[in-house]
Amino acid sequence: FHYDEEVSSHLSEVIDNIIVFIPFGVYLKLLGKSNKYTILSGALISLLLETAQFILAVGASDVTDLLMNTLGTAAGVLIYSCLGCVFKNHCKLDKALMVLAGAGTILFLAFAALLILVN
Repeated sequence: FHYDEEVSSHLSEVIDNIIVFIPFGVYLKLLGKSNKYTILSGALISLLLETAQFILAVGASDVTDLLMNTLGTAAGVLIYSCLGCVFKNHCKLDKALMVLAGAGTILFLAFAALLILVN
């Protein structure tokens, strides 16, 4: 969490890293994966992304990103667990989350395609 130059966007970057990985935690829980497996997978995917950033010299590879991405995955697990406690019918909850996840995935892919086309 230490930066050589203080920039006001650091807190925003930390929060963004958490938010981006929350759906990953929810997705894996929808697939029936254990909490431990899901959080470890989030950490490994984040490590892979950070390593790729370092090797390709794209962006800034940072251990803070690794920690916050893993925290985001854990938050996704927690959100799924809390929703499971609130909505006792897990079948309906999973269906609703799958619809939201599908819509989110389509929107993300459309946005990514738009970015590729514009650049």
